[in-house]
Amino acid sequence: MLKYKLTLLLTLSFVLTNAQTVNYQKILKEKNDSIKCLQLIEASDYYKYHSIDTLLILADELYKTSGKLKSQYFLENAFNIKSLALKLNGQYAAAIEFSQKALKINSIRSDKEGKAKILLNYADIMRQQKNMT
Repeated sequence: MLKYKLTLLLTLSFVLTNAQTVNYQKILKEKNDSIKCLQLIEASDYYKYHSIDTLLILADELYKTSGKLKSQYFLENAFNIKSLALKLNGQYAAAIEFSQKALKINSIRSDKEGKAKILLNYADIMRQQKNMT
């Protein structure tokens, strides 16, 4: 009986994990730009662990859509996500450039939580770049 329950639990866990994957193509079809941007930011948390290429696509789409909305918040996030993706891809110079763009926008917005995220990513870029030399 215990073996049966354990097998059932593992199967259910596997099914639920697969059901929680993020379909970025569905997000790209979203008509409401504000909702689309929020979903892109949320999806980036998933894709940073699963697909750097998709993370780059999300960052580029967020950049494009934030321009339509003229939103500094979404633009800052687009730059930070792009920086993260480039860092994960080993492109440290470009990652630093995008982190600096995000920091510049954040200095206008004065969002402490956003600044902390950017600086955390920036510090990690510098650490990884130092380890490579």
